[in-house]
Amino acid sequence: MNILSSFKQDESQLSLQDYWHIIRKRRRFVVTFFLIVVFSTLLYSILHPKVYKATTKILIERADKNILSFDNMFPVQTAGMDYYPTQYKILKSRAVGKRVMDHLNLWPQFAWASDPVQAFLRQVEVDPVRQSRLADVSAFSTSPEQARDIANAVVRFHIEQNLENKLAMKKQAAEWLTGKIAEMRERVAQLELQFEWAKLKTELSELNEKYLPKHPEVIRAQFRTKEIEKQLGQAMTQTLEQAKPAALYNELQREVESSRKIYEQMLERLKETTASEGVQDTNVIVIDPAEVPQRPVAPRMFLNLFLSLLVGIFGGGGFCLVFESLDNTLKSPEDVEKVAQLPVLGVIGKWNPEAKELIVHEDRTSAAAEAFRAIRTSLL
Repeated sequence: MNILSSFKQDESQLSLQDYWHIIRKRRRFVVTFFLIVVFSTLLYSILHPKVYKATTKILIERADKNILSFDNMFPVQTAGMDYYPTQYKILKSRAVGKRVMDHLNLWPQFAWASDPVQAFLRQVEVDPVRQSRLADVSAFSTSPEQARDIANAVVRFHIEQNLENKLAMKKQAAEWLTGKIAEMRERVAQLELQFEWAKLKTELSELNEKYLPKHPEVIRAQFRTKEIEKQLGQAMTQTLEQAKPAALYNELQREVESSRKIYEQMLERLKETTASEGVQDTNVIVIDPAEVPQRPVAPRMFLNLFLSLLVGIFGGGGFCLVFESLDNTLKSPEDVEKVAQLPVLGVIGKWNPEAKELIVHEDRTSAAAEAFRAIRTSLL
């Protein structure tokens, strides 16, 4: 068994007393490491600027019904699992960040960053309150007043942006509805003409059975039929004439009624949209506006000091054990005994063997002579 393998085997069998011996042997390093960690942490906690946190609590309700969702006509299943995460992302959007920075003139404060808006948004946090529709919007700053202003401004401009988006959506919806209503009005008019033509054709067949061709009722029905055919056009008239009048009459009646219903609903929705353009409603409600914080949240002096004490104590001891495991030199008789697994007979200090041949005889009171006598005693 070589010395290195013996040393490793002995290391794996270290007891608590051995660990304590290692730490005591390197106590200077432990004390130095402990003092460096504690004083550097203390210095950092004292010199680091104090950071304050202000929080605005808000309530986020579900968005109102979409203007263009014709639920009565076309039922649609809408998933809302991603609604609240989306609102939290919008609260920290770049658009809101730019408005807050413009309002509070924060651009010079973040001029050092390559992306000032992103650097500012890192000072804002949105924390949902579990099992509720509440959320905490927090802002961090070295100024307590500025932290309050940022937290309130983020919520304020988020609400304003929501209102602007809703207004823009209502205007777009009104324009879209106006165009669709014009198309639907024309379609309804065409369907009514076709329905009236089919109705007249049915009446003519009945009148021809009752009256002669020169009867006023027959002439009136024929005249009105020709007028409608002129409005429909030759192609549409030919298409209608290919169908059976009775079946065509029933089909057109159902289609006219359905189209009129859709047309009326679109008109009603347009009136609602136009009437609500001036109403400013929001789904975000401020529950508790941010106030000026009284105490900083960082640096936390006592927590940092407590952690530095732990790191200083256990870190110093850990480094001692690491250094001890990497150190394969022999520094004491105990190290020799552990590695060689043999007893030490004695230790002879530094002396010059060329100065005197018989050190015990020539200088009986010297340390070297005493060391040799100790070895002789051990051997005997």
